[in-house]
Amino acid sequence: MSKRAAKVAKPKRAVATQIKFRIDESLKAQLDHAANARGLSLNTEITERLVKSLQPPRYWDAITNAKVSAIVDLIAEVACSAGANAALLARLPQDGTTWADDPYSFDQVGKAVIAALNAIRPKGAITPPGSVSINKLYSTEYYNRTGTFIADSILFEVASANAVRRSDRTERLRASLGADILARIERNLLEGKHHG
Repeated sequence: MSKRAAKVAKPKRAVATQIKFRIDESLKAQLDHAANARGLSLNTEITERLVKSLQPPRYWDAITNAKVSAIVDLIAEVACSAGANAALLARLPQDGTTWADDPYSFDQVGKAVIAALNAIRPKGAITPPGSVSINKLYSTEYYNRTGTFIADSILFEVASANAVRRSDRTERLRASLGADILARIERNLLEGKHHG
């Protein structure tokens, strides 16, 4: 085998370019404080913020209610942290395999999300709103399982390549979930396994 054939291509590293710009002193102080709090250099803090600002927006960033947005963000953080920890415990291969690909790790993420939701559950009895006269349009079963019905509706819409109703949400989710996850959704819907 020739020396040339034995060479392994190294991944190209992005070339850092130095730029100079002016910012308000109070903004620099805020960035310094944020960088120190995270144990990062000012350069890394600014770079990460710029990169994040150029990423496509997360769905929940468009939620106008701050409390709901914070809850969705909490759930995402819990899922990501539990997934990363479970993946380490499961000793998943470093080939791009994530918690979403491993049954044990996936189960731990589900448990973590449920625990987080239970921790922020509002006090009070769970009473379906069937006593309001306009709400008599729906069955008792609908009131008791509305969350499941909504999830089913979204899952069926996303899983179906030929959905009658196509929304921006459907297209966004189909594109970001990818064929593997879409196939899982379809399989679990057909087998009725998505209700736990």
